[in-house]
Amino acid sequence: MIQILDITTKPPTIHYLTKKYIEKNIGKNSVNQSQTLISFLNNSKEGAIVMNTEKCTFCQEEISDEDSTKNDGFIEWSKRLKHFIEKHHLKLPKEIETLFLERKLLLNNLDDSVFVDFYKTKNSLFYNTELYEKEFSDFVREKGFDLKEIEKPDNYHLYEKFDLEYNDLRKDAIFKSFDLSKVNFIKYEE
Repeated sequence: MIQILDITTKPPTIHYLTKKYIEKNIGKNSVNQSQTLISFLNNSKEGAIVMNTEKCTFCQEEISDEDSTKNDGFIEWSKRLKHFIEKHHLKLPKEIETLFLERKLLLNNLDDSVFVDFYKTKNSLFYNTELYEKEFSDFVREKGFDLKEIEKPDNYHLYEKFDLEYNDLRKDAIFKSFDLSKVNFIKYEE
């Protein structure tokens, strides 16, 4: 539900807060601590902007799509994180909270070159999608189908079926286009 990319670690780290984690930690942060975190989140730069919105599962308020992001040049997070901290006093895992509070002190001293470097690093973490598409197309062809045909609306059920089969066979792991062999991946369930 919420991902946080930290490029200050080697290799970079993706922290992933699951819906289960969020449900268990709603209302567990103090108002003062929430306001301190919101101050940091508000003073950072826009990252990706996705025009879609979703309804919050807890209050039904419209919130940003999970792929809309903000960052400080070293850490990037889903914009919906602000909603969960501000409106629902979500308690973050201690290591993420500490990371944000440490970064808050450095936020005002950044120049734009930091953001250029951030995106270069982030882009290097993505899985090679051209290679994936070629391999997936070959997989579909081995099944006796053409990728262009199964991408059509009437055949999309086949695309989904083959996509699941292909990903089950793959040895590498991908999370939201990130190649997990290039990052630390921490999934928070509770």
